[in-house]
Amino acid sequence: MAAAALADISPARIRRLVVTGVAADRGTSGRLALRSWRASLSAGDLRGFVWRLILDTHSPRYLAAQETNVPNLAQKGSVDRGLLLVGEEDTLSPSSAARELADAAGWEFRSIAGAAHAVPIEQAVIWRRAVLEFLDRSE
Repeated sequence: MAAAALADISPARIRRLVVTGVAADRGTSGRLALRSWRASLSAGDLRGFVWRLILDTHSPRYLAAQETNVPNLAQKGSVDRGLLLVGEEDTLSPSSAARELADAAGWEFRSIAGAAHAVPIEQAVIWRRAVLEFLDRSE
């Protein structure tokens, strides 16, 4: 989306584009969800943040089917190794709050300079290298 929006890019360079999870406006529920996430993070309530995130980002049908598994997502140590990779300029998930979340989960943390929330788009090469480096590490 970012590349397509740049005026100096020829339309012929981007032949097809699929985008998921974005809209022109978040709507009332989306804006309130974002406010609740920020409030949880500002208060240092990381467990509450994770629960809100789970409830706000999954459909009722999925939650019903996965109800017994959902509490495990909010538990520290449910993932052997994790990496929280964020943009240094992210206003939706500020770097400092993301670091707190990574620390609370016992995960590694990395912030990528020159990127906001859309890290894989804004710094695609750096993001991809960081992901592959993390996945390729033997331990």
